[in-house]
Amino acid sequence: MQTYFTSGSNIWTIRTKPTNGNSLTMSLQDMTTQVNSTASLSGITYDTYESLLSFTVSIDNTNTAQEFRATLFNGDSEIWHGSVQV
Repeated sequence: MQTYFTSGSNIWTIRTKPTNGNSLTMSLQDMTTQVNSTASLSGITYDTYESLLSFTVSIDNTNTAQEFRATLFNGDSEIWHGSVQV
């Protein structure tokens, strides 16, 4: 589970399926309300040797203890999925 802080730095580094790092999007689904949304990603870097993707994530309108199912896409291909807790 990834942790998202309502204030401060949210730099994540995750191991993904091999990717070129272009056109990345993250979809979110609130685990309680089932409402779908997206996260904003910036500062994306990818280490091809380790398949590590680093980026800064921003999620709008969050509350403490809120949880999301998260899926990271490169174009139409899913390269990572997991969960996020605020």
